[in-house]
Amino acid sequence: MRGTGSHTVIAKDIFVPAHRALPTEILTQGRSPRTNRDEFVYRESFAPTAIIAVAAPVLGMAQAALELTLERINKSPKAIAYSFYDDLRKAPSMQRELAEAATLIETAVLHVRRWSDDIADAARAGEGLPFAKRAQMRMDLGYAMARCREAVGLLLNVQGASAFAESNPIQRVWRDLEMASRHGLLAGEIPQEIYGRALVGNFEPLSPMV
Repeated sequence: MRGTGSHTVIAKDIFVPAHRALPTEILTQGRSPRTNRDEFVYRESFAPTAIIAVAAPVLGMAQAALELTLERINKSPKAIAYSFYDDLRKAPSMQRELAEAATLIETAVLHVRRWSDDIADAARAGEGLPFAKRAQMRMDLGYAMARCREAVGLLLNVQGASAFAESNPIQRVWRDLEMASRHGLLAGEIPQEIYGRALVGNFEPLSPMV
């Protein structure tokens, strides 16, 4: 699949020693063997840490889209097709799109940074994140990914149809971000259910990755 480097590998009749296998359910339950217990990073909750790791590249892609757009429009004046604007930077409508996109990306970054800090702080204190907090994190990260997609959409509006030319790198960023932000750990639909239930005291599991 484009954007992930994903490949399917099938190995038949291969012996894997038990001590070389670690089921995901053991990790999510916090029962994994830890040989470096004195280092807080090894005490971080598995599911939140794994989800943060998947979300980080999406932030980078959204920021790249903003940088590519600013570089393009500042390098040489770009007219707005079928208008009398010879430089889109002069158009208030384009200024608003840029400002909104930049703010949406920063909003996403703030969400992810906050949860990165909360995960690390809990590990330093030797504490686990309670279910309600982990449910909120899933919700917030899904929200952040949606804001990244929204921001890149606005930047495509600024660049216009030429944003999709093969020679324009933003089209690759757009395609990869659209895919990555819909990763099973980042899509926002199920996390909305999980967090909504948690807010009313229903902690029935809907996903092993909370």
